[in-house]
Formats: sequence, structure tokens, C-alpha cells
Amino acid sequence: MTNRPAVILSTFPPLPCGIARYAAQHVEYLRRQGREVHTVGLPGSTAEAVVDARGGRRPLDVLAATRHLGLDPATCELSIHWHDGHYFAGGFSERIPTALALASLFGSFGQTELICHETYVAETVASVPKRILRSVYNRARYRAWMSADRLAFHSENERKQAEHALGRPFPASKVIIRGHSAFLLKYRDLSREAARAELGIDPAALLFLCIGFLSEHKGFHLAVEAFSRLEATSARLAIVGSIREDGPDVRDYVARLRALAGATDRVEMHEEFVSDEAYDIWNAAADVIVAPYQRAFSSGVVARAKLFGKPVIVTNVGGLADQADAGDRVIQSADELVDAMQSFLAGVP
Repeated sequence: MTNRPAVILSTFPPLPCGIARYAAQHVEYLRRQGREVHTVGLPGSTAEAVVDARGGRRPLDVLAATRHLGLDPATCELSIHWHDGHYFAGGFSERIPTALALASLFGSFGQTELICHETYVAETVASVPKRILRSVYNRARYRAWMSADRLAFHSENERKQAEHALGRPFPASKVIIRGHSAFLLKYRDLSREAARAELGIDPAALLFLCIGFLSEHKGFHLAVEAFSRLEATSARLAIVGSIREDGPDVRDYVARLRALAGATDRVEMHEEFVSDEAYDIWNAAADVIVAPYQRAFSSGVVARAKLFGKPVIVTNVGGLADQADAGDRVIQSADELVDAMQSFLAGVP
């Protein structure tokens, strides 16, 4: 940590995005530490400056935005909350100048930390010209990352995934592992009993909770199917969340999830955008958080469960197993999900 003014580049609320929420908590955390913090948000964010940094050489517009705030980038520390889709657009020929612009952006600040949330292997191509472009893009993208002073990951597993995506290892001197919960703060701090009173939930029931944006890769349908196989009448399963990226496939999935939940005893589905305060109320009310994701880099849901001391059931994908503690269950199949839920019912996590 330095005494330089901090510039946080990210999505921010009101965007319905987990990274946006995480970045907002990062800002609040630093301010509570006495740091001078400024925000540069991507489109749709509420921030001191808003910049479209996606595609072409647009990332360099962040420098102008920083100067517009009365700051000299060379005297500031930039923290960029990274997701490939926030900065890259188009084919390889369009992404290469973006990667070079990012390298220049990172090098223009006094210090730069790239906080990796999601990065992916470039798509496979068949033609020789496209394979050449893909190789150039991969080198340019790696160069951009190497222009940052620090590369922060939530777990060692996520570092390895990023190295695989970029095609080569990162120097150990640049890498820091910082747990997903490092910047998290509670918006509501209340007891299980008080939370259940607000939500109207039976205080005697064991409550499993799936919470977050509704999408098939989150696997909430797997939780419903597993719950239907449990031998208990005292448990409840709540699914709480809303659609983040609308589209026919997502709407079809939510319709199927709604029908599945409606046909399963003791399952309730709350289709609503979950504010930060409501999120914490549900976390406080729950007994077990269920995150049967089919793909993920890491999970803010799991990190937030830890903030409330809640056990979690997670699938062994991405860096989720690294987020699990001794009292949690890491599963790899539908049968293991049933067993995990049954073990919590029996009081043997």
C-alpha cells in the first residue's frame, strides 16, 4: 500500500455486476484506511469519471479522465478490476491495438495493479493468417499484463488459469494472492433471528440459499433437483436473484427454473434484483449457501458467505475449491451435491 492517490478503474453500481459491487467495496475499504481514492467507471457506472475503454485505443482515454479529475497519472496508483470483456472487442486485429494501448496505460501510472476477475484463452482458429494474428494478440496481451507492477489473484488456482489463458507464466515478483474477501464489508450486520424476522422465515427451518444472478452456468437448477431428493421436511431452499444479461436463452432457463422450483416442495424462488442490504439480510438468514456453479473463476457469493460465517457447498470448478474452508463441502457431481446437503441436515458438514 502506498500514499499515492488511488484511481480505481472498473464497472461500478448501479450496473448489475458482481465486479461492480466488489470494486465499490474496494473503494470504501481504501477510504476507511484513510486513502485518497478516485473512481473511473466504465459505461453505466456511477463514478467521478465515466469512460468507454473497450476496443481500439480507447483504454488511453482513462489517462484523459484522470487528468480531468485534476490528477497526474504518474503520481497515482491505478487499480484495474479486470474482465476481458470490459476492454477487448472484435477480432484479433481489433484486439491487438487495444492490448498495446493497455500496456501504455499501465505504464503511465506511478504504480498499477491488475486485479484479475476473469480472463480466458483466446478462441482457436483454423486459417494460417488468423493463427498468426492470434499469436500476435496473445503476445500483446501478455505484454500489457507485464506492464502492470502487480497482478493480483484471489487464489493460486486462478493465477494458474490466467497463466494458461495468456500462454506463459508470470514472474513471481509481480504476483500477489489476495483472498476474495479482502475488501468486503457488511452493508447489514444482523443476527440470523433478526434476518429471518425481516424475511418472514421460520426460525426453526434449515435454510439452503442460492443467491445471485440467474444463469444456467450458476447451476441453481441442480440445487433444486438435489433438494428434491432429500429425506427431510424441515429444510427449505430459497433461490434469490435476477437476470443480469437478458436474452432468449436466459429467459428460457429462468422459465424452466421457475417451473422446477414451483413443482418442488419447500422451494421458493424470489425473482428480484438483490440490493447490497437485502443480500446481507439473506446471507444472515441462511444456514448453508449453495453454489453449484458449472463454470467460474471465483465467486463473490462464496466470499460474502464467509463474511457472515456461513458454510458453503461449491463445485470443484475454477478457484472455488480454494475459497472453501474446513467446514465447507466441495462437490463434483449431482450425487455428491445431494450427499452434501443431506450431511448439513444431519448436522455433519
